[in-house]
Amino acid sequence: MYILLGFFTIVVIVAIIIVLLRGILDVRNYIEENRLLIDTTNLAQVLLSSDKLCYADESGIHRGVFYEEKLEAAEDDPNVVFSDVYNPEVIYSLYVEDKEDDNSWYVSDLEETIIEKTFPIAIRYTNGETHVGMMTIKIGEPYGIE
Repeated sequence: MYILLGFFTIVVIVAIIIVLLRGILDVRNYIEENRLLIDTTNLAQVLLSSDKLCYADESGIHRGVFYEEKLEAAEDDPNVVFSDVYNPEVIYSLYVEDKEDDNSWYVSDLEETIIEKTFPIAIRYTNGETHVGMMTIKIGEPYGIE
Protein backbone atom coordinates (compact mmCIF):
# COMPACT_ATOMS: atom_id res chain seq x y z
CA MET A 1 0.00 0.00 0.00
CA TYR A 2 2.75 2.45 0.97
CA ILE A 3 4.64 1.57 -2.20
CA LEU A 4 1.62 2.51 -4.34
CA LEU A 5 1.14 5.73 -2.39
CA GLY A 6 4.82 6.63 -2.88
CA PHE A 7 4.62 5.80 -6.58
CA PHE A 8 1.45 7.87 -6.96
CA THR A 9 3.10 10.82 -5.17
CA ILE A 10 6.11 10.69 -7.51
CA VAL A 11 3.83 10.58 -10.58
CA VAL A 12 1.88 13.60 -9.33
CA ILE A 13 5.08 15.58 -8.64
CA VAL A 14 6.49 14.74 -12.08
CA ALA A 15 3.20 15.74 -13.74
CA ILE A 16 3.20 19.09 -11.89
CA ILE A 17 6.80 19.73 -12.97
CA ILE A 18 5.96 18.93 -16.61
CA VAL A 19 2.93 21.26 -16.55
CA LEU A 20 5.00 24.08 -15.03
CA LEU A 21 7.83 23.65 -17.57
CA ARG A 22 5.37 23.61 -20.44
CA GLY A 23 3.78 26.84 -19.18
CA ILE A 24 7.19 28.52 -18.89
CA LEU A 25 8.07 27.52 -22.46
CA ASP A 26 4.72 28.83 -23.76
CA VAL A 27 5.32 32.19 -22.07
CA ARG A 28 8.84 32.33 -23.52
CA ASN A 29 7.52 31.70 -27.06
CA TYR A 30 4.84 34.36 -26.56
CA ILE A 31 7.48 36.88 -25.45
CA GLU A 32 9.65 36.09 -28.50
CA GLU A 33 6.70 36.53 -30.88
CA ASN A 34 5.88 39.89 -29.30
CA ARG A 35 9.50 40.95 -29.59
CA LEU A 36 9.38 40.17 -33.29
CA LEU A 37 6.22 42.23 -33.74
CA ILE A 38 7.66 45.15 -31.78
CA ASP A 39 10.95 45.08 -33.72
CA THR A 40 9.09 44.90 -37.04
CA THR A 41 6.89 47.85 -36.08
CA ASN A 42 9.93 49.84 -34.92
CA LEU A 43 11.68 49.11 -38.22
CA ALA A 44 8.58 50.26 -40.11
CA GLN A 45 8.53 53.51 -38.13
CA VAL A 46 12.15 54.19 -39.07
CA LEU A 47 11.53 53.37 -42.74
CA LEU A 48 8.43 55.58 -42.85
CA SER A 49 10.62 58.54 -41.89
CA SER A 50 13.76 57.61 -43.81
CA ASP A 51 15.18 60.31 -46.05
CA LYS A 52 16.36 57.46 -48.31
CA LEU A 53 12.75 56.61 -49.21
CA CYS A 54 10.47 59.53 -48.33
CA TYR A 55 9.46 62.50 -50.40
CA ALA A 56 11.05 65.77 -49.27
CA ASP A 57 10.57 69.38 -50.29
CA GLU A 58 11.41 72.77 -48.78
CA SER A 59 9.09 72.08 -45.83
CA GLY A 60 10.95 68.86 -44.92
CA ILE A 61 10.54 65.10 -45.15
CA HIS A 62 6.97 63.86 -45.62
CA ARG A 63 6.58 60.90 -43.29
CA GLY A 64 4.95 57.88 -44.90
CA VAL A 65 5.09 59.34 -48.41
CA PHE A 66 7.60 57.35 -50.45
CA TYR A 67 9.08 59.00 -53.53
CA GLU A 68 9.19 57.12 -56.84
CA GLU A 69 12.79 58.11 -57.66
CA LYS A 70 14.02 57.03 -54.23
CA LEU A 71 12.20 53.71 -54.48
CA GLU A 72 13.81 53.05 -57.86
CA ALA A 73 17.25 53.95 -56.48
CA ALA A 74 16.70 51.64 -53.51
CA GLU A 75 15.51 48.84 -55.80
CA ASP A 76 18.64 49.21 -57.93
CA ASP A 77 20.94 49.34 -54.90
CA PRO A 78 19.38 48.05 -51.63
CA ASN A 79 22.41 49.28 -49.69
CA VAL A 80 20.98 52.79 -50.09
CA VAL A 81 18.35 51.83 -47.51
CA PHE A 82 20.15 49.06 -45.65
CA SER A 83 23.20 51.20 -44.86
CA ASP A 84 20.94 53.85 -43.34
CA VAL A 85 18.55 51.54 -41.49
CA TYR A 86 20.74 48.77 -40.13
CA ASN A 87 20.52 46.35 -37.24
CA PRO A 88 23.02 43.46 -37.20
CA GLU A 89 20.47 41.17 -35.55
CA VAL A 90 17.76 41.71 -38.16
CA ILE A 91 17.76 40.68 -41.80
CA TYR A 92 14.82 42.24 -43.57
CA SER A 93 13.40 42.95 -46.97
CA LEU A 94 11.04 45.63 -48.17
CA TYR A 95 8.31 45.44 -50.78
CA VAL A 96 6.33 48.51 -51.81
CA GLU A 97 3.18 48.20 -53.90
CA ASP A 98 1.04 50.89 -55.50
CA LYS A 99 -2.59 49.92 -54.93
CA GLU A 100 -3.90 52.21 -57.67
CA ASP A 101 -1.85 50.84 -60.55
CA ASP A 102 0.58 48.01 -61.26
CA ASN A 103 3.79 49.55 -59.92
CA SER A 104 5.83 47.77 -57.28
CA TRP A 105 9.36 47.90 -55.93
CA TYR A 106 11.41 45.17 -54.24
CA VAL A 107 14.20 46.37 -51.99
CA SER A 108 15.69 42.92 -51.55
CA ASP A 109 13.56 39.85 -51.01
CA LEU A 110 13.81 36.99 -48.55
CA GLU A 111 12.89 33.44 -49.39
CA GLU A 112 12.43 32.36 -45.79
CA THR A 113 10.72 34.72 -43.40
CA ILE A 114 9.89 34.60 -39.72
CA ILE A 115 7.31 37.36 -39.84
CA GLU A 116 5.73 39.57 -42.47
CA LYS A 117 3.85 42.78 -41.72
CA THR A 118 2.16 45.32 -44.01
CA PHE A 119 1.70 49.05 -43.44
CA PRO A 120 -0.23 51.69 -45.43
CA ILE A 121 1.80 54.40 -47.19
CA ALA A 122 1.46 56.98 -49.95
CA ILE A 123 3.61 56.99 -53.08
CA ARG A 124 4.54 60.32 -54.67
CA TYR A 125 5.40 60.18 -58.37
CA THR A 126 7.72 62.54 -60.25
CA ASN A 127 4.71 63.85 -62.21
CA GLY A 128 3.17 65.10 -58.94
CA GLU A 129 0.54 62.38 -58.51
CA THR A 130 0.17 60.67 -55.16
CA HIS A 131 -1.22 57.13 -54.88
CA VAL A 132 -2.19 54.84 -52.04
CA GLY A 133 0.28 52.05 -51.44
CA MET A 134 1.37 49.33 -49.05
CA MET A 135 4.79 48.65 -47.55
CA THR A 136 5.49 45.04 -46.61
CA ILE A 137 8.40 44.23 -44.32
CA LYS A 138 9.67 40.68 -44.07
CA ILE A 139 11.99 39.68 -41.23
CA GLY A 140 14.23 36.67 -41.83
CA GLU A 141 16.91 34.60 -40.12
CA PRO A 142 19.15 35.12 -38.26
CA TYR A 143 17.03 37.02 -35.84
CA GLY A 144 18.64 38.25 -32.64
CA ILE A 145 19.93 34.96 -31.29
CA GLU A 146 21.06 35.59 -27.72
